[in-house]
Amino acid sequence: MDEIKITYTPAKPYSEPTDQEKIRSSEGWRSFLHDSTVTMVFAPPHVGWFDWIIHGDPRGGLIKVSCSEVYDPCPEIVRWMDDIAASRFPAKLKIDEEGKHVRFSIAPVPERPEWAELEIIRDFESGPKGPPPKLIFFTRVRPQQLVAQFLRRWTDWLSQDYVAKEWHQFHWTDDMDAAYRDRVADPATLDITVLEQFVSNERSRGE
Repeated sequence: MDEIKITYTPAKPYSEPTDQEKIRSSEGWRSFLHDSTVTMVFAPPHVGWFDWIIHGDPRGGLIKVSCSEVYDPCPEIVRWMDDIAASRFPAKLKIDEEGKHVRFSIAPVPERPEWAELEIIRDFESGPKGPPPKLIFFTRVRPQQLVAQFLRRWTDWLSQDYVAKEWHQFHWTDDMDAAYRDRVADPATLDITVLEQFVSNERSRGE
């Protein structure tokens, strides 16, 4: 009788899959997505920080992104919205929360071109031994609605809640040299005419 050899291969240690892996490993991962109306709020700045709160109604979730003047995200946020308005997809944005990064990505749904998938991931700067990136927001949204909501809330923020000295906590003083002040990326001076024209055109189409 021939000798039977049995080879034992130790099982790999189990590790809990990340949110992204759970979603993308499922054949029906798109079923996790829901059509949402996105709303947002920009909180008043305080000592060089402001919060950007984003809500996907009804089931897109709610997140808070902490924006630091040290890594001023305002020009990049406006640029990202410009890309969405111009259909330059996938449109990507990264915000540095001083130790954490929040990465935004939006791209059209192939079978439903009037909708786009918005994904927001937070990752950490602690290296390979740190916590894995986490999917914090994942929904479908109409780009026109997203841009219109941003423009409305951005202009409300600038006219009602924005205080330059609170945002530019470390760089803004009454006696600031004029040339230096001109180099400061103040949110109130960012060009939003592309967004205004886009929203205006979309409203005209809907009338």
